[in-house]
Amino acid sequence: RVQRATGDALSQSCKLQAIGALLPKLKLGGHRVLIFSQSTRMLDLITDHVLRPHELKFLRIDGAVDRERREIKVAKFQENPKYDCMLLST
Repeated sequence: RVQRATGDALSQSCKLQAIGALLPKLKLGGHRVLIFSQSTRMLDLITDHVLRPHELKFLRIDGAVDRERREIKVAKFQENPKYDCMLLST
């Protein structure tokens, strides 16, 4: 189990390594990314160990986001190209 507090979470998770390698390349190519996960914990790890270290701008929608805020975030992502990634919990 990868702990959020460990400094070497990236080295313990092939998924985080793959995402960490792909996202900066996709950004350079002008692409924007949607990441879906059933686990909000995985979204936390992606945020802490990939998005923030690479200074990627992102928005997040999970079960804690009410309908009104969800609609605002979706519109913000669609209309504002400064956001590189949208994290979504299924």
